[in-house]
Amino acid sequence: MSTFKTKISRETAAGYGREAVRITESGEYPAPSGRVVDVSQLVKRSVDGTVSYPPGPAYHESARGNYETKISVENMTTLEAARRLISGG
Repeated sequence: MSTFKTKISRETAAGYGREAVRITESGEYPAPSGRVVDVSQLVKRSVDGTVSYPPGPAYHESARGNYETKISVENMTTLEAARRLISGG
């Protein structure tokens, strides 16, 4: 498993996280142009569509076919994951 290596300080990353929470909670953010961007409906749709699968309980099979589903949790950035998917990994 690869190790996630940030190129920003911990303080900067924490600041980005706080800003993301603020935007999510307020539903808007100011664009560089000064225009207010409303993301409230996008956030609501994301929250409403969230499904949690806690460990332990078995889930019924939802589809049949000759497919093998593999679920893994990886510590990588979105771009690293995209590169991995494109490369067939």
